[in-house]
Amino acid sequence: MHYEDLVVLQNSSHSSDLYSSVSDTNLTCEYGYFSRDVSILWEVVLSPIVTLMTVCTNLFVICIFTSKVLRSPTTIILIGLAVSDSMSSLFANVLHPYFYFTSDNVNKVLPYPLCSVYMLLQNLGVSFHTVSVYLTAFLGIQKFSIVAFPFRSRRIFTKTMSYWATVIIYIVGFAIFSPNYVVFEFSRAADVDSSSCKDYTKDPDYCLFRHASWLSGGTLKHYHMYYYMTRCIVIQIIPCFVITFSTIYLVRSLVSNKVSMATAEQHRRKRRLTIMITLIVGIFLIVELPGAIFFAFDFHRFLTDQIVIPEDIDHLSVRIHNFLLCLGYACNFWIYFALSDQFRTQIRKSLRRLHITKTTNTTRVIVTRSY
Repeated sequence: MHYEDLVVLQNSSHSSDLYSSVSDTNLTCEYGYFSRDVSILWEVVLSPIVTLMTVCTNLFVICIFTSKVLRSPTTIILIGLAVSDSMSSLFANVLHPYFYFTSDNVNKVLPYPLCSVYMLLQNLGVSFHTVSVYLTAFLGIQKFSIVAFPFRSRRIFTKTMSYWATVIIYIVGFAIFSPNYVVFEFSRAADVDSSSCKDYTKDPDYCLFRHASWLSGGTLKHYHMYYYMTRCIVIQIIPCFVITFSTIYLVRSLVSNKVSMATAEQHRRKRRLTIMITLIVGIFLIVELPGAIFFAFDFHRFLTDQIVIPEDIDHLSVRIHNFLLCLGYACNFWIYFALSDQFRTQIRKSLRRLHITKTTNTTRVIVTRSY
């Protein structure tokens, strides 16, 4: 996941037009400008539109799947996935249009305290995305087990088990990157009382940042190693392997027609459910793989201090990848709608109830006014 990589955390050692007026005497300043370059195409137009569509459609998903008719071990996981997908997309993109139309678009420096709010939302987006990764992997494991071991798995993957698995995944997803929430300290430029930072305080409302005091000395390097290794093993390698394996197995089971039930109607429903889960897991995998590749380049840069991809190309690729993630989140609703007869039926019933309720309320108003 690269949401946090788009935050251009500039410091005084970087060469930039923004620092052309900074004298050499200020190179010892521990603060730096907190800047953010917003792309009008990807982050002001496309991503917010897809995010709005994702949130609206996932609200439908949550309402439909919480009904007793469709509640099952699989739909419980899908409800958790709908929540994490919506929150991840929302937190990652909600402030970008505001930044573009209200912030300093010349220097691209955020005001205080908007910078700290932005960083908090980005970290929440990363945490919720981590939850989505693990819920998708668990969904693949669950469906693989049901297809491979149909009788044994039904005793294991119960509704209660899905509830607890969802709760535990949420806790673990937030716990993994919990240090990210306290990595930086933010200050208003006017409140920084340091002679070595005097050129940074000329614009009093600008946001300055520095690493937190607990990262002093060699702790910062250890934290960076923890961050990269955690993302590499826990977020990239293990989930991608699980999702890839389960996707391949499910596709093979569909091709070989391994899913068998007692009646033709049950067979059709089971096959459609398998196709639905395969598409959800497969699309997620396709969208995640580019992120894993670019993360490998970032990891290489961290280990060797050698830049493989130019910065402008890297930022563009990150924006495109984040947009594709949001688009993947929005696809789930249409997969449910296309492949689940029960899902479509529940939507029609919900819309019918909404129409009846609206008509009843209108009739009550008319009758009341007649008196």
